[in-house]
Amino acid sequence: MTNLNNIKSVFMIGVGGIGMSALARYFLSQDIKVIGSDIKESKITNDLKSLGAQIILEQRGSEYIDDVDLVVMTEAIIESNEDYLRAKEKGKEIKFYAEMLGIITEGYETIAICGTHGKTTTTGLVLSMMQHAGLDPMGIVGSLLKSGSNFVQSGGKSRDGKKYFVVEACEYRRSFLNLKPKYLIITNIDADHLDYYKDLDDIKSAFLELCNRVDRDGYIIYHSKDKSSKEVIESYDGNAKIIDVDVYQDMGELELKLIGKHNVENAKLIYKLGEILYIEDEIIRSGLNNFEGTWRRCEYKGVTKNGAIVIDDYAHTLLASLC
Repeated sequence: MTNLNNIKSVFMIGVGGIGMSALARYFLSQDIKVIGSDIKESKITNDLKSLGAQIILEQRGSEYIDDVDLVVMTEAIIESNEDYLRAKEKGKEIKFYAEMLGIITEGYETIAICGTHGKTTTTGLVLSMMQHAGLDPMGIVGSLLKSGSNFVQSGGKSRDGKKYFVVEACEYRRSFLNLKPKYLIITNIDADHLDYYKDLDDIKSAFLELCNRVDRDGYIIYHSKDKSSKEVIESYDGNAKIIDVDVYQDMGELELKLIGKHNVENAKLIYKLGEILYIEDEIIRSGLNNFEGTWRRCEYKGVTKNGAIVIDDYAHTLLASLC
């Protein structure tokens, strides 16, 4: 079992990825030396360099691997990758991103946000709410926040003496099964990642496995009007408390800065989490209403000279005209 107390240096293969770069920021915050490789320069790799990471813009079996305590790699790395082959040859301990996330969150009360759509923005909203409440969470998000980072560093224990870690829990290759959440939010469940999953039933089986990993005294918060989520919860026979926000009282009007009714629906999930954490109503609303969104998630970019609003989205660039 990896003992983080014994890790003084780490080599990260694919450090420029969103998840990997967040882990790199975490390691740097713990005074762990970070050396990372990637195939091209980016804003993310430049930001990591400014924080003290050593970045190598090639993956040809770096000799730096020989002297590190741990190698972490993104799931996107193929077995023929030369950095990976050197780490394997040298007998280094190698962990995938998702495995490392599970190790890092041990010892925290983990708040995991999962779902086929909306989990990045929902994770950011949760962190905003908790920060407004003074709960001082650690957090990893699947995109850059307006601060320019995808990692939120806790300053210490929260006001209630608990240590929270908020994470975006990705379903791809069942990677979220490395987590052991105390609180689980499910935004929705849809057919996705069909290069790995056989079909929707296979996807639902993964979400059910994740539900079964929630602490017996934990919470699962979901929308019953999402058919697949409802079917997963109906199959769950664990001891965590189930909260269906679709039968929950109206939270009233919000003034979100985000586009779309789906964000209002996801805010309902977060609102209930806030109540479970004993956050006052006014503070919940303030945290939600003041969140400005994340990089490339329906991100407003401006208006063209012809009056068309330009919005940058992760998978699509959407041009919406007011004409």
